[in-house]
Amino acid sequence: MLALLATLPAHARAHHSDAWAREHFATAERMREALNGRPSSDRTRRDYQRVVNAYRLVYLGGPTSTKADPSVVAVAETLVEMGRRFDDIKILNEAIAQYRFLRREYPGSKYRFDGLFTIGEIYKDDLNDGDAARATFQDFLHHYPHNRLSDGARQAIVELNQEAKAAKAADAPKPAEKVPAPNDARINQDEAVADNAEGVRAASAKSEPPAPRAGRLPRVTGIRHWSTPDYTRVAIDVESDVNFSSQRIASPARIFFDLRDTKLASTLVGKTFDVDDGFLKKVRVAQFAPGRTRVVLEVDHLSDYDAFLLPNPYRLIIDIHSKKGWTKARKEAVALSWAQADRSLPADAPAGRRQAAFPARPAAQERRRLAHRTARRHWRQAQGRFRAPAASSAPRPIRRQDPPVWRARRPDLRCPTPRRRDGRARAARIREDGARLRRPFPRSPPARAEESWDGGRACERQ
Repeated sequence: MLALLATLPAHARAHHSDAWAREHFATAERMREALNGRPSSDRTRRDYQRVVNAYRLVYLGGPTSTKADPSVVAVAETLVEMGRRFDDIKILNEAIAQYRFLRREYPGSKYRFDGLFTIGEIYKDDLNDGDAARATFQDFLHHYPHNRLSDGARQAIVELNQEAKAAKAADAPKPAEKVPAPNDARINQDEAVADNAEGVRAASAKSEPPAPRAGRLPRVTGIRHWSTPDYTRVAIDVESDVNFSSQRIASPARIFFDLRDTKLASTLVGKTFDVDDGFLKKVRVAQFAPGRTRVVLEVDHLSDYDAFLLPNPYRLIIDIHSKKGWTKARKEAVALSWAQADRSLPADAPAGRRQAAFPARPAAQERRRLAHRTARRHWRQAQGRFRAPAASSAPRPIRRQDPPVWRARRPDLRCPTPRRRDGRARAARIREDGARLRRPFPRSPPARAEESWDGGRACERQ
C-alpha cells in the first residue's frame, strides 16, 4: 500500500472534497458498467485493472468522503470477478486483503458485515480452503450472531462439515482388487485420445468463461438497470445457464423471478435498487430459500414485462414496458386531446389539471363531473353572477335569475332577506311618506318606470 501511495500523483495523495469524490466515483461506476456490458471473453486483465485504479483513486484521494468505503468494496468486488474470470488465486487473495482493509480502516462502514461473509465464501467456493472458511464463518457468528447473513453462515458451516466427513470417508483404505494386465496398444491409444481432448479443452477455455466447479451452484453476481422513454431494462448476471420462473402479484403491483439452483453472491444479499422512472419503482433481491434466488420488481399497475436469457456472458434480461404498447408519448397525446375537447380547460393547461389519459371516461366519473358542474351553475345563479342564455334549457334559479335595473341605479335599495323583508319595507314607506309631507308640491312622476319604488313588492314577486 505504501508503494502504491508513492507512485500516485500529488493530486491523488491530497485530501479532496466530497464533491470531487462523488464525481470520480460516478466515473468509475460508468467504467465498471461498460466492462460488465461486454462479453466475458472480450474482457482483459488491463480492462479490470483500469476499473480497479479508478475506484482506488477515490478512497486514496478522499479517504474521509462518503464514497470512500463504497469504492473500497467496489475494488474488492472487481478483484473477485477478475480472479474468477482468469482462475487466478493471487488475485483472489488480493480481494481478501481488500476486504480486510475495509474492516480495519472503516470499522463503522455498513459494508463490514458483507466483507467478512464474502471472505468466507471466497475461501469456501474459490480457494477450497475449508478450515479457513470455517474459521471465518465462526468469527462472523461470534461478532454478528443476529445479522441477516448469520443463517447463511450457519448453513455454510454445516456444508463444510458434511464435505469434511465425505472426504474422510473417501480417503479410508479400501480392499485391494485384482487389476488385469495392461495392454500396451490400448494404453497408447487412450493416451492419444486424452491428449487430443486436452487440446480441445484448452482451446475452448480461451473463448468461454470458466464454468462453476462441480457440485457448486451458479451464483447471481450482479443486477443492472437502464431507463429509456419506452421501457426499462433489468439485467441479472449469472455464472451459467439457469432455469427461472416468474409471477405477477397485484396490490401492490410487483413481479418476482425465481432463479432455481442458484446462489446469491454475498455482495447482493438484501440489496435494493431504487429506479422510479415511471415503469419500474424498485428492485429487491434476496436468497428466498436454499438453492433459490428471488428478484422482486415493484412496477406500475399499467406495466407489462418480457424476460429472456442471453449467453456469453449468461444474463437474464427483463424488459418492463407499458401494457398494449402504451408508450409515454401516446399517453401525453391522449391527455392533450382530452384537454382540447374539454371546453372548461385550455389546450395548454398544466398536466395536473387535465383529465385522465384513457380512451373513455368511466360512467361514474362522468356522472360526478356533470353533477359538480350543475351544482356550480346553480350556486352562481343564486349569487346573481350567472346570466342564462335566452334559448337555453337551464333549470330555474333558486332565488332570482337576473338583478333588476333599479338595483344598478339605486344600490342602497337591495332586496331584503325573507326574515327582514317586512321591517325594511315598512321603514322605507315611512321615510317616503315623511319626505312627501315635507315637500310643498307633490312629486312629479318619475322619468322611467323602473326608477319608481313600489314598497318592495318587486322583491316579493321574485
